[in-house]
Amino acid sequence: MVQIWACLYGHILESAWLYLYMCHVGLSLVQICGKVLGKWLGRLVALLQLAFVELSRLRIYSFCEKLSMKYSGLE
Repeated sequence: MVQIWACLYGHILESAWLYLYMCHVGLSLVQICGKVLGKWLGRLVALLQLAFVELSRLRIYSFCEKLSMKYSGLE
């Protein structure tokens, strides 16, 4: 049940970002957050979003590295 709620939350969040992007064409994520939420709160939200993206990238990289070691016979 938790997976269904998490998936629904992800879709709602993605839809909100897409809507904001369509309303503010040509602006970056940081600029949109600053314009919608104000200077400081917008920066905080943008920083948290970028940190989440970076942590996700590192986790995917680590997983792919483990897979390549497993299938290349190095592990």
